[in-house]
Amino acid sequence: MTLPRLLILLSLSGAALVGCADATGGPAGTDASIGKSNDFDPAPIPAAVWGACWFEADGSMENLVCELTEATPLSPAVLMATVSNESGFEFETGFSSGWSGISTIATVRSDSFPVRLDLSAGFEPSDRSVNGWVVRSLTLATEGLMADGHRADNPIDLVQPFGIWPIQVACIVDGASFEERSGEEDIAPWYDGRAGETLDDFDTEMLTSFFLSAGEVATFFTPAPGPEGAAIEGELVIVDGSATTFATAISGPGQYVVDADGLRSATDADASLFE
Repeated sequence: MTLPRLLILLSLSGAALVGCADATGGPAGTDASIGKSNDFDPAPIPAAVWGACWFEADGSMENLVCELTEATPLSPAVLMATVSNESGFEFETGFSSGWSGISTIATVRSDSFPVRLDLSAGFEPSDRSVNGWVVRSLTLATEGLMADGHRADNPIDLVQPFGIWPIQVACIVDGASFEERSGEEDIAPWYDGRAGETLDDFDTEMLTSFFLSAGEVATFFTPAPGPEGAAIEGELVIVDGSATTFATAISGPGQYVVDADGLRSATDADASLFE
């Protein structure tokens, strides 16, 4: 299974960028004074519960209702529900996460249970001017589901399967690009396939990449790699008269600078780059 590492990207210089992560040197974001000039907060964002879904009886039918409860920088933009059972019944519907309150997203006959419910969260940003690219989906599947087992007092929680690293990078060379080397992470019970797939592999390849031009500053959010202490490792190519390639790793959230020597953690002396 393959999932591009989820990124939301902002351009402080007004240019269109594509998101990423990266660093050499010690832990990022250790200098509390860095980032105050542009309100960047390097604190890692813990995993949240995006929302919850449950069934409500309605005569001979069961309504599947969902509610978003907590937004994060990487909350899904779209939620798709697929309900199926061994007799071949299948019902699919979708809705945007931008609603307010509780939404009914599927109606299932009471005699269709037990069912399998696949809840697919799509990460396509809705604000193209801020979030400049499309991310694929993750799916949470529950098999052998009975409506009475998941009422409002015992919902299916949509738990974000990763923490988030806020990262800000300033480029002071002609250009720089980063591509993460492949690496799989277990994000069970979520998987990155389509609804209905066999639930035997929750390993997901998370990939990060970015491109920056001279003078650009990018702020983005990316899933924190696991296990604890892991870094995002890859290849950094710097263009500064000529192209130079570096093996590079980002060790945590925070602010970074790309210069002729590679990518490094920002210091107080770099504060003006982020204004």
